[in-house]
Amino acid sequence: MAATSSYWTAEVADGAVMAVMSPPRHYQLASLQQTTTKGEWWNDDVRKVMADALSTGSDFQPSDANTINGQPGDLLPCSSDNTFRVPVKHGETYMLRIINAALTNGFFFAIAGHRLTVVSSDASYTKPFTTDHIFIESGQTMTVLLKARRRGHSNAWYYMAARPLATNPAAVLDNSTATAVLEYIHSPPADHADFPTLPSINDSSAAAAYTARLRSLASKEHPADVPRSVDEHMLVTVAVNEISCAPNEAPCKGPHGNRFASSLNNISFEAPQRDILGAYYRSAIGGVAKTDFPDNPPLSFNFTADSLPPELALTARGTRVKFLAYGTVVEVVFQGTTILGGDSHPMHLHGFSFYVVGRGLGNFDRHHDPAKYNLVDPPYQNTVSVAKNGWAAIRFRAANPALLAQVRSGGDKVEAVVGCSSLPEEVALAAAAGDSTSTGSGNSVVGTNCTAGAGEELQVEVSVADAGNVGERAVVSGWKRRYWAVSRFPFCNYARLYVTLA
Repeated sequence: MAATSSYWTAEVADGAVMAVMSPPRHYQLASLQQTTTKGEWWNDDVRKVMADALSTGSDFQPSDANTINGQPGDLLPCSSDNTFRVPVKHGETYMLRIINAALTNGFFFAIAGHRLTVVSSDASYTKPFTTDHIFIESGQTMTVLLKARRRGHSNAWYYMAARPLATNPAAVLDNSTATAVLEYIHSPPADHADFPTLPSINDSSAAAAYTARLRSLASKEHPADVPRSVDEHMLVTVAVNEISCAPNEAPCKGPHGNRFASSLNNISFEAPQRDILGAYYRSAIGGVAKTDFPDNPPLSFNFTADSLPPELALTARGTRVKFLAYGTVVEVVFQGTTILGGDSHPMHLHGFSFYVVGRGLGNFDRHHDPAKYNLVDPPYQNTVSVAKNGWAAIRFRAANPALLAQVRSGGDKVEAVVGCSSLPEEVALAAAAGDSTSTGSGNSVVGTNCTAGAGEELQVEVSVADAGNVGERAVVSGWKRRYWAVSRFPFCNYARLYVTLA
């Protein structure tokens, strides 16, 4: 489980990778698709900014400006000549793909004189709704439709603006407002531009009200496959803590002369020298990580109390993982805390999207809150915002065998490994040489050495009957271009193959 922690690379990326979805039939096709990225700018080398924070245990140096497509906009003189502009034609409909690539800031975003129709979140369609502004958390994406209908005949320019949300008064952040310009073509030059009305910088209620409107489309063409029964329940506290300053780390510049450290269930993840997934497949996990990441916080207390004992701020490092059998349905409740003042937290799960089935303020009540879950059309996302002093519940199926990471802003994470103990029969082969097993999607797996013993290499030949790849054959004995296969299982009683189309 992991944070949207490191969007440093997004600050210097050349462009965004887009997942293009098949649109619902009733959606109006847009005349133009435009990507807008919310980000941050430092008057410094961002690698140095990150290195300084990691070496001293201090908070990250706040950025010097927030940006839209790399420009702070007209409100800052350094950018006024290069403010990002979106040319539009009156009467047309435009699709805006909005990405929040900031380090930790969530943003309110609006366009003066125009309303936005939200149609997707994190590359999954939503029930469309119209709003004056959106709220987008760090690491999230939103797709909105904009109808270019200017008011009257004099206005040719309209400001687009992004303002951060600040939920911890003690935290120092860049509170600047980034701007861009929506510019009508074939219109006379304008001597002014209208500015949108945005919620105040600390209006967490506005962020919560917007987020509550997100719902999966849940149509016949785009169903919502929400798990109704759960195999594994986890309650994971999310906090920014402090960790004792070791002699070789001094001087530390975090609170009380210690270091800032994010934690999940009071464990601050420490990356091992060897890769966890490789150690798992070599049956050497014990020398790399402990397999006892807890399903619940080690100490139960009033997580959202106004005042907490100072000793609760301390955490410790650890490399601890949780194993999940393939196909396990997992419910994770992320519980915010008021440790060091508390804050909102974007939470991301590598390699998965999940259904956000519930949210609330205060402490999660396992006896009453699940009765209020939305199991019909909850949003399907890969990043969820846990409100300050609140909680968020997600559900997902562990159906992407790999090393997962749940991450929170600041970089803390807990690793989870999906194992081989219960691979689905339609794609698993554990048979004598020469047997064939259908993958259930028109593809077949033909075993050529299916009697390999524990620890031996398993070679298989894959015949693909998928559209565009008819008759293609490949020997798979590891990671390959179009498929992946686990080919060595020293921890299983017999060799087993898993092949799926990418």
